[in-house]
Amino acid sequence: AGAEVRVEGGGSYVAASGGEVYVPDLAGRARLHARWGIETCSFTVMVPDNDDPQPRLEGVMCERAPVYAVR
Repeated sequence: AGAEVRVEGGGSYVAASGGEVYVPDLAGRARLHARWGIETCSFTVMVPDNDDPQPRLEGVMCERAPVYAVR
């Protein structure tokens, strides 16, 4: 199964192979968080304000969150 991608203040979606995820109705600036297994990362996207109903946001990098061991 792919990573779960959650929009801050919104819904959750599953990433396809290669890390692509379709998030409907995303507009403006949005912060997203991904989780796969125990790993997590976060990223911010800026959706262009134009007439494209499905803008492709290229070059977005998910920054891995630190994992702390708990004893």
